[in-house]
Amino acid sequence: MENRGIKATVLVVDDLEDIGWIISKALTGKGYKVLIATSGGDAISKIKEDKPSIIILDIRLPDINGIELLKSIKKTNPNVKCIIITAYPTQHLKQEAKELGVCDFIPKPFKIDKLSKVVDLILHSNPADN
Repeated sequence: MENRGIKATVLVVDDLEDIGWIISKALTGKGYKVLIATSGGDAISKIKEDKPSIIILDIRLPDINGIELLKSIKKTNPNVKCIIITAYPTQHLKQEAKELGVCDFIPKPFKIDKLSKVVDLILHSNPADN
């Protein structure tokens, strides 16, 4: 369903509500519809309901590892774009994320304008997927 003035739907999955709120405020101000999930289960429900164009995903969640959630998401939505955000970046994690088709990997803490630019770049590089 197309909404006038909405660029795309973004799902932020982070157990820290403040992170979700900050990202939501920045992206909503740029015309995106932003959904927030604080657990893997909540994320799966929102993905089924709203079919986001891009998912910003933390690795550490209360009910599931973010990589496991990403694998599940990619099985049912192979074309959804994903950005990983984490306070625990490792080379192994970056490699695994890359193999799963993650568009970008951003360590926490991050600058919100950098994340916002990455979202814009990813969504504008494949406009037909939005």
